Amino acid sequence: MKIFRLILFILHLGILFLLLGTLLNAYIPPKVFPWFNLLSLGFPVLMIAYIILTIFWIFSWKKRAFVFMFIGLAFINPVKRWVNYSSPKNQDSDIKVVSFNTRANSGRVEEIGTYLKSQNADVIFCRKIPEHPMSLKDIKKQILLEVLLF
Repeated sequence: MKIFRLILFILHLGILFLLLGTLLNAYIPPKVFPWFNLLSLGFPVLMIAYIILTIFWIFSWKKRAFVFMFIGLAFINPVKRWVNYSSPKNQDSDIKVVSFNTRANSGRVEEIGTYLKSQNADVIFCRKIPEHPMSLKDIKKQILLEVLLF
């Protein structure tokens, strides 16, 4: 049984050093040492093996279980990125923006105005407003909003 535990201990140390190598992937660029990049692909498998071996040491009532649990705390942030347990944030937008190209619809000012009013937008971008100034005034009257020209 001692030989079996010694083999598991050496295996656990090997997995620990491989996991530490995956942590170095963030600091060493792939041009310098590309194997860390390849090693990081095996991070989930290595982490699961590390946890299983740590649980084995806990159930074996060995003091080294505490050492491996303490060292395992170094892998909390990579596991958080891997698991991604945060809930999605559903936020409704506070501002509604409408962008409208008015050039092709220069003769239909009333229809443009009713459409823009029905959108209930906070910001309206009217692109390519016809050169006739009357059409812009009509659109402003139709939607009852302040219009800024740039």
